[in-house]
Amino acid sequence: MIEKENQFIASLQSEIQAKKEQSLKLETEIHQFDGDAKRLHRLFMNNRDSINNLKSTRNVLVDHELVLSKQLEVLKLNTTEKSKFYKEHILNYSATHQEYMKKYKAFPHSIELENKTHVLEMQKCKLCEVQTARDELKESISTKESMSKDMYIVLAFFYQLSSSVMQNITVKMYP
Repeated sequence: MIEKENQFIASLQSEIQAKKEQSLKLETEIHQFDGDAKRLHRLFMNNRDSINNLKSTRNVLVDHELVLSKQLEVLKLNTTEKSKFYKEHILNYSATHQEYMKKYKAFPHSIELENKTHVLEMQKCKLCEVQTARDELKESISTKESMSKDMYIVLAFFYQLSSSVMQNITVKMYP
């Protein structure tokens, strides 16, 4: 019986030991969960503060966007009005310019200038044609001169040949 009691005591001690180990393990996990809970709570608080800050920032940005869009619309209207204003001035100045050009072209000096300008343009065209013809003639003369020099060399060569050879060539050339 003592042995049974010893075995029972040993079994209880091992159970106690297992329970202590389990208790230590649970305490470690509880401590770890407690640290995780504190960290998550801090993270939650930071997120909540960030959300509140972002909400206020968003409101400021929305207000700023509205103000900027109103300013943009005003600028667009001003630009459109200025554009119309400048276009009207340009049309007015163009019409005035055309009127002055009609009056200017009616003056005798203007008509004379236009006629002389026309004559000058025609003379420039004729000058270009003459220069082109001159250049073509120069080229033609230079090619003929080089041909005549070649012919002179050929004739000199023929004179140097004996008369009998020359007669044979002449006969062959003019049968």
